[in-house]
Amino acid sequence: MTHVSSTQPRAKVVWPRTIRPLLASILIPGWKARAGRAAVDSALADVDIPDSAAALVRRTVSATRLWPGEQADVARELAAHFADGASGGRGEADLISAFGDADRAAGLIRRAKKRGRPPTYRALKRLMQAAVVCFLFSAALYAYLAIRYYAVSPTIARNYTKELNAPTLAAPESDRAWPVYLDAVEALGADPGFVRAEGGAWPMELGAPNWEEGRAWIDSRQRAVTLIREAAARPITGYIYSNSPDEVYMRLKERIAGATDWIVLEPQENPILMGVLLPHLGELRRLARVLASDLAIAGVESDSERAVANIRALLGIARQTYAEPMVISRLVGVAVATLAADRTLPFLRREGFFSREQLRIIAHEFAGFAGGRVSMYAESERLMWEDVAQRVFSDDGKGNGHIVHAAFPVIAREFGTADPSIKPIVKVVMPAVAVWNGTRREFMSRVEALDEALARDDALPAWCHSQRTSGKASRALFDRCDALLSVFRSLQGGEEENTARSFWSRDVFEAKRAAVLTASALEVYRLDRGAFPASLADLVPDFMPALPPDPFDGRPMRYAVRDGVPLLWSIGTDGKDDGGRPQSDPKRDAWSPPGTKTAADGDWILYPFTPPMRQ
Repeated sequence: MTHVSSTQPRAKVVWPRTIRPLLASILIPGWKARAGRAAVDSALADVDIPDSAAALVRRTVSATRLWPGEQADVARELAAHFADGASGGRGEADLISAFGDADRAAGLIRRAKKRGRPPTYRALKRLMQAAVVCFLFSAALYAYLAIRYYAVSPTIARNYTKELNAPTLAAPESDRAWPVYLDAVEALGADPGFVRAEGGAWPMELGAPNWEEGRAWIDSRQRAVTLIREAAARPITGYIYSNSPDEVYMRLKERIAGATDWIVLEPQENPILMGVLLPHLGELRRLARVLASDLAIAGVESDSERAVANIRALLGIARQTYAEPMVISRLVGVAVATLAADRTLPFLRREGFFSREQLRIIAHEFAGFAGGRVSMYAESERLMWEDVAQRVFSDDGKGNGHIVHAAFPVIAREFGTADPSIKPIVKVVMPAVAVWNGTRREFMSRVEALDEALARDDALPAWCHSQRTSGKASRALFDRCDALLSVFRSLQGGEEENTARSFWSRDVFEAKRAAVLTASALEVYRLDRGAFPASLADLVPDFMPALPPDPFDGRPMRYAVRDGVPLLWSIGTDGKDDGGRPQSDPKRDAWSPPGTKTAADGDWILYPFTPPMRQ
């Protein structure tokens, strides 16, 4: 086995003749001049020629601007030329005169020498030239993009927030519910301690923890409950949109609940629509839970009039919020309407609790909500993106433009976040990132594709959920403009699953609305005929105009009478009719769209219905 001594000298790296001088001339300033003079001095040291001839040689060689090794070769050749002439008897002046112009000679020598260089040199030279050209082009392009990005400002032509506030401001004060809701909030005061400790959950039904304490608290605040019902009966919510919380509401909550963590920004005359704050929605959901609690108390006390008043008020809050132009408001409206359905269905199991007239009122209220069919598509979704476009892009007057820097500090201010462009590296790369995120026309084309997909998906019935494409269109919008829309992604969700869930929440409510209408018709049928019908078909047309469809296959809901009790069910997320066998976890169907990992087997029992303990 051969051993190599650690003291063995390392092999010397030998650079190719075409690479070493090229790198040295680039990396070491003045290297070529110094090395060239040294090479010429070395070449002339061994040749005896007159000083004037030696000076001419140095001047000529220096003018060639060749590599040091090549200059040494040229110096030896020229020195040998003058030495040969002198040995032949020619005088110094004659030799210099015969040599001619030094600069012209240097040019001829340079061209000759360069033609003799190897191909690798020519390839490297072309590469270096290309690199220089690319660098200069990139620098010029970046300068152009930077000027375009930092020097141009967006043109904000429309005030979308003002446009959405216009109908509310035009409505008479008597139509606006928000001032009355504020009176109700003041009358309610702070939540009871057990509610605050448990994260805002209310005692929704008999048997819940702290039921007696919660019941006493609700009973002591019947003035507030009356105000909530009065407000819910008004045509519109009446909340004025702004990028800062309603000051009256904010001061009221601070007085009732103490210090509150508000995001308080300077109110803008034309705030970005997507940054408008909607604190009233959370408050209205709280008031809806108060009504649901009072509804539970009405059940314990067998007070049907009180129950109907609360059901109507719940649907009134749902109607008001659903009618607002914001998408999130529509979702809250559907959530409150679903809560109303969940709390109404148990009462419909109690024979004789409601009169025929009360059942008619309940059916009428549920049937009329959202015009008979909830639509999750709202035009304000598109308006929000149009507002983003006018604030983020320049406007060339022809529907196109590019992203500009001036938008980001303003958006950061309105959202109360740090401006990302203050970081040096972000400031450097943003002109290029702006190009990657595309033009205004490209952005709006994706917005239009999303808008069309949302409208198309909204029209699809629940059992055609697999045909919906708006989730993919939403993801395409955000993925292409991720750097631009990161702040909006956090606000909008922007994910395919979230888009699907918004439609699924509608489909869940529609199924529960159908259950309420069917259960009401079954109870009226029993009051008229003395027994429940053998088939749902017996309800049509005297008690129902049509049979409600199953949201999972579009066929009529399944129905049976067992031990004198009517049973209404949907086939559920597994797509199979299990004959009314309930799932092990009933909440899964309500919040798990078909095809998700949490979808369960068994049927979805809609009536008789037992709501979750807390909601």
